[in-house]
Amino acid sequence: MLDSLYQKIITIENLIKKGKFSKTLDDIMNLKKTVKKNSREFFQLSIWENYLKIKLGDYAKAIEKLDKLIVSIKKKDLHILVLEANLIKISILGEIGKYDEMLSGINFGVSSIAELAESIEKKILKAHYNFQKGKYFSFKGEDKTAKPLFEESIAVYDDLNDLYSKADVLLYLSSIRRREGKKDEALNNINESLLISEKKEFDLIKGRAYSTLALHYNLEGKLDETMEYLQRGLEILKKIGSINEIARININLGVVHHFSGNLNTSLSYYKKALENFQKVGNNITIATTIYNIGLIHNLQGKLREALMNFEYTIPLFQELNNISLITAGYNSIGKVYFDLGLIEEAEIHLSLVYQLKDKITAVALSRTLFYLVQVLISRNKINGAKSLVNELENISLEQENDVIKHRFLFLKALVLSGDGDTVLGKVEELYLQVINEPVTDQETTVNAILNYCYLLIKKYSQSKNDEDLERLKYYSDRLSKLATKQQSKLLFAEHYWIKSIITSLENKENEAKEILKQASKMAKEMEFMRLLNKIMEFNLQN
Repeated sequence: MLDSLYQKIITIENLIKKGKFSKTLDDIMNLKKTVKKNSREFFQLSIWENYLKIKLGDYAKAIEKLDKLIVSIKKKDLHILVLEANLIKISILGEIGKYDEMLSGINFGVSSIAELAESIEKKILKAHYNFQKGKYFSFKGEDKTAKPLFEESIAVYDDLNDLYSKADVLLYLSSIRRREGKKDEALNNINESLLISEKKEFDLIKGRAYSTLALHYNLEGKLDETMEYLQRGLEILKKIGSINEIARININLGVVHHFSGNLNTSLSYYKKALENFQKVGNNITIATTIYNIGLIHNLQGKLREALMNFEYTIPLFQELNNISLITAGYNSIGKVYFDLGLIEEAEIHLSLVYQLKDKITAVALSRTLFYLVQVLISRNKINGAKSLVNELENISLEQENDVIKHRFLFLKALVLSGDGDTVLGKVEELYLQVINEPVTDQETTVNAILNYCYLLIKKYSQSKNDEDLERLKYYSDRLSKLATKQQSKLLFAEHYWIKSIITSLENKENEAKEILKQASKMAKEMEFMRLLNKIMEFNLQN
């Protein structure tokens, strides 16, 4: 009987590793009816039952249930099982974003393991806790601390031939190596994890490996491969039913479609991800998903909705004390206020980020300056704008980062264009440098094209050179194509306005008026006051 029960428990453990969650849960519930209550086997099955229910979406009161289970196991002095149940609790705390509690659980486990006699079980438990500790530091962005913990775990998993755990930790290690810029090593880790999981049919790991591989290809700019592996991962994880992992792939699919300009498809994936993240209860993933939805609304011209999204996320980001997310939120709020023509509010929010400049990355700071300089110019604070552009130039020289460089070149051109003594050819050269180099940030390139169009309008008005007019038409068409690709109403409105000016320059006044009406109507519907103000100012000048 005992041998038969032992074999059934081994079979259940293997089914969990193969990702057969729903079937395994049914088997556990049936087997629990046949074992003695409060026996070691009963508690082992109860641990797995809790794990599977949570993975399949039952996150409500998950920690409370695990705590009760751990108390019951402690009463029976089953120390190894207490540590195994605690590992499940730690893993779930990580998934719901409660990192301080996660660390507390890790420290409890590490101190408890130290009291155990030397054995294979102690060795494997120590590796598992090192793995969880590595995940904790990885979640906190402390890669230098996380990396050796992952490597120590892999050494033990190799020694004990624990291929499931090794395949799992390799994916976390690959993410660190990718952030370190070691692309080949990162890819090797992913492929090794994928090879193990395919051979052993570890479907949960395989699904996550495909997702991780997709992110690798996305960084390489290989869109087809990115989409292929995200879809493969999603299909596998849907069969398993692990809602947190499904949500993560949906958010990645949303991001890929977002930057490909497929806004409605992106929004659909974001909403699917949000639905599952809300079941999990992780405030950080909920807030970042709502933030991403706000970015889509912004591009769609739903400025007030975008503002509501961004403002909703700020308290959550502040609660998490995540500086990078807080600054992203304030940057986006500042940008929307700028578009709405609420220039003073835009400056206030962007200045809040600027005050944190010593705590954020150079790229994040460059985004703040990208918006803030434009705001200051619109408020005629030219000296302040010039000072920030000089600061960004120094950052660009130190960082050798093309995103920062292009933002600097654009802002330098913008400042120079407002100087009456500047030769227009110098401004043109700066805009074209951004436009003609590979795109590193779509928003910077689009703004460079827009402002280059304004420059060409000014040049043609002065020279009546047909070459300038043809060039203006060419770049106006590029804006139209970008607006179509991004499905951006904001960009469509800007394009129509420029097109109305071109049509007027060709002496087609009636047609120009109709196109201008279209631009004005779109801008009014969106409350796109920044454009409406430009239109009014242009009309007054002419």
